[in-house]
Amino acid sequence: MAQFDKILAQQLAPVMPYNDDPIDFKMIPFPLQVQTHQMFSGLAAGNIGDELMMLGFLNLVQPVGWSSVEVWDENSPAILWFPKTYRYVSWLDNEKCERYVSSSQAVLLVGGTPVSELVGLDWPLRALKERLTYCHGNKIPVHAVGVGVDQLKDPEAMQIFHDAFLPISSWTVRSAACLHALTALGVPGDRIMVASDLAWLYEPVTDATSWASSQWALLGVDIARPLVGVNVVREVWGNNAALYKNLAIALDRVAIDQNAQIVFMCNEVREGAYFDRAAAEVVMGMMETSPIFLPNRYYHPDEMIGLLSQVDVSLSQRYHFTIESVMAGTVPVSFARGQKLSGLIEELGMSPVGDMDRADPDDIYFSVTDALDRGAYWRSHLLKIRKQMRLRAMNNKYFVQQLSEENIGYQPGFAVAEGADIASSVRLASVSELESTGFRAFMAMVNGLAVQWGLRVFTNWSKIWEYPWLWCNILYKIKWQGKHLVDMGSEISPMPWLIALLGARVTLIETDAQWIPVWEKLRDRFQLDVQWRIVSDEILPIPDASVDILTSFSVIEHQPDKIKVIDEINRVLKPGAFLAISFDICEPEMGMSFPEWNGAALTMQEFETTIWMHPAFGNQSGPEWNLDDIPAFLSWHKTSAPHHGYVVGAAVLQKEFREPPCTARFLSGWFDEESDASGCWRWSDHQGFIELHCNKDHTTHIQFEIASAPPDNKVHMLLDDREVMVIDINWSGFKSPPPVPVDIRKGIHTLTFYSYKSSVTVPLDSRSLAFSIKNFTVSSCFSNH
Repeated sequence: MAQFDKILAQQLAPVMPYNDDPIDFKMIPFPLQVQTHQMFSGLAAGNIGDELMMLGFLNLVQPVGWSSVEVWDENSPAILWFPKTYRYVSWLDNEKCERYVSSSQAVLLVGGTPVSELVGLDWPLRALKERLTYCHGNKIPVHAVGVGVDQLKDPEAMQIFHDAFLPISSWTVRSAACLHALTALGVPGDRIMVASDLAWLYEPVTDATSWASSQWALLGVDIARPLVGVNVVREVWGNNAALYKNLAIALDRVAIDQNAQIVFMCNEVREGAYFDRAAAEVVMGMMETSPIFLPNRYYHPDEMIGLLSQVDVSLSQRYHFTIESVMAGTVPVSFARGQKLSGLIEELGMSPVGDMDRADPDDIYFSVTDALDRGAYWRSHLLKIRKQMRLRAMNNKYFVQQLSEENIGYQPGFAVAEGADIASSVRLASVSELESTGFRAFMAMVNGLAVQWGLRVFTNWSKIWEYPWLWCNILYKIKWQGKHLVDMGSEISPMPWLIALLGARVTLIETDAQWIPVWEKLRDRFQLDVQWRIVSDEILPIPDASVDILTSFSVIEHQPDKIKVIDEINRVLKPGAFLAISFDICEPEMGMSFPEWNGAALTMQEFETTIWMHPAFGNQSGPEWNLDDIPAFLSWHKTSAPHHGYVVGAAVLQKEFREPPCTARFLSGWFDEESDASGCWRWSDHQGFIELHCNKDHTTHIQFEIASAPPDNKVHMLLDDREVMVIDINWSGFKSPPPVPVDIRKGIHTLTFYSYKSSVTVPLDSRSLAFSIKNFTVSSCFSNH
């Protein structure tokens, strides 16, 4: 524990005092314990966004001295912005780069979008293939950190990925869309963790506001008038004259109608027909008003954010120019340039103004005008999003677990909810886990936040195992936006507040009202959706089936009626919702003791009968306990307090679904949005589609009545692409085939009805139809898997 205390002290020592700025909590870099080599991702090439990501990364992780970094230009002024203890080498110097790779314990691919075909295959896929192949051939693990991943369609692009990118050991990615793109390319979900772009972790070193004011004054900008900052790109879209002309039309209109000043700003400062300056000159040349051009030089991120802080609205075609705008308090109006910028716009809760193929002048004008008129609203909205993205970006440090020689083979998961596999599980505390790099890193982050928020810090109590174990096994996997979390026995635990920052609606449950002033201060400071209930017994003042996840960190041992507690938890959880619980275990026959003044700890048998085997959770057999970890943890636990003569455990349990295992939804092809008066669904063409939603593998019985009038009197039924049956129909009335048993897997499937022949007109009905269905049902199913 001495080493852990030393690391934790390093983490917490520089923490700044309480700061009322809801964004500015101090980042404390996590020190890597191994030598690394960082592959080229655009650093020092001229794109300010690449420097922003690198500086954000260095706020999160501190590589060991003399780690090496590939850069575009070893003499770039940007190199001066980074630590002198690292070795910077041209990425084109293969011999030197490979020598550095061979002397490293791991290679990092940091930031950027290394998996993309947006501007062709030469960059980045082909360019990175050689280096990745060298790493894999020499068995040097590669970790992708904070990267973007686009969906690939080109066969050669997918082959390059399979050959060179698929063996990468772990990925932290910008968004859930990146996760889905990776899994579609064959990367196992347990190698991926969703974070956000590293740029969100950037902290300005200097306040460049005064400097920026002087720069704008030199350019003749009147700060009292609206200022619109424009960043346009050229790249592969240089021949799209209509795009640039429509931009010019819209900007002229903004300048005239809004009395606005238009300034063109380059985020990629290289010269040449491919880059931002060339694009700006094209648009400026098409404008009738007189825009301003900000000198094209390599601005430090502090300077660019300072300049943008005095811009009212930015019009952006670059991903990081949009992020820089949000960081500066500027409202970005952005184009959907590729998958990554489209995804960012969606995460910001905004809409794109167009894409690189189409840009309507009216859309641009009205979007910029709305941003000017409603600037206060948008800035408040974006401040909340920035908090969430910044906190999510901290997940990028979880790749360090893969680097630790102490890794005990226990992976803290690398998937996210909305499809993530969250299995019921239980475990007793393990000393090897609580001393692992991953657990220590998580607690260093939580404690760093707790210090600044005025909440409880844990350095040697059992929470340093409970918190990270439940985080790694369930909490980080949840997509928290809009979810309802209930936290029992909250006091001043940092965990529910961390989850609230991720977008959850949180209800705190406590018996003691003394903490309310602290809660009120935090809620108001961070503008979070947090409420609380003060209770006097086990009854939860929460509506039935209204909770997505309930957390209880070492609370149940203090509650007298434990059966009532679990019954109440069952009542408030939605079907399919989760219980994440930690608890004290005392086994007197194993020499353990629990003080009477502290309540009553469970035995393992009591846990099984009261919680694990509760009918709500559907477990059919008892858990397997890791009994071998008891002696070491019991010995460790007594060092934190003399009365800690017991062990702790934690569990994840899911409330069983009570809804049908398979439900149906009618899709396109019918005449009316609703069935007709007779309950018929009528298809006017030759195909009708019904979507089946199955929440588990099972056999379902499909039953219906059908009528049709194709000349051959046949209607075919397919499940996905497999024919299930052919139905003979005549005009004698509705026919009811016997129930059709179908083996069906968990997921979404399409049931198709179709006829080969032309449709006819039904007697007494002027509408044409091919067939119609009545009383369609999918019955309760029996399990066969």
